Amino acid sequence: MNDQPEASITPEERLLNAAEDTFLTAGVHRVTMDEIAASIGMSKRTVYQIIPGKEQLIRMVLNRFAGRIRNEVEAILDDPDTSFPEKRDRYIASIANNLSKVNTRLLSDLQRFFPGVFREIDTIRARNLPQLMGKLIRQGQQTGYIKEEADPEFISAVFLAAISGLMTQPQMERFGSTPSEIAIRVAQLVFEGIQCTPCESASTSSTPNQKR
Repeated sequence: MNDQPEASITPEERLLNAAEDTFLTAGVHRVTMDEIAASIGMSKRTVYQIIPGKEQLIRMVLNRFAGRIRNEVEAILDDPDTSFPEKRDRYIASIANNLSKVNTRLLSDLQRFFPGVFREIDTIRARNLPQLMGKLIRQGQQTGYIKEEADPEFISAVFLAAISGLMTQPQMERFGSTPSEIAIRVAQLVFEGIQCTPCESASTSSTPNQKR
């Protein structure tokens, strides 16, 4: 959620903040526009003047949420003073921290009741994950932490396929995992397979000096 002081944000931002808090924790199917409006003392008429319908509101919330994750990860990858192991660990932590805010009910509701929005999430994920993961892998190769023969494009595609395939309600129930836990497990498996030897495990807490 946006941490701006209440007085400094627009009515649209107030509405998006309230909707994000509600959708991420309670899903979208049983939540009404009236409930979201009431939570911030906004009339239903004002809500519909800002955003014409619930599906549009869901799209705006999720696009903003995804954009915030991308900006956060790009800031990590673009930091010239951070070593690759620290970037890798912060990348995984950022993805996991943001996904920890997502209730599994949200994904289930979207897949069942708003399939168009669910497909849009897949499109965003297909655009962002390979670009960011590929960039991180190339940085690891340039600093000697990732094997030179590792193909960033192929590995990023594997990462995307694993995340997309496992982050569905049946699979999360099968493995007893949350979206955050799935992201961590997949990322650790990927990095353990492509790191040079000897290299620290993706789960280690130590950070060696960056190779040049």
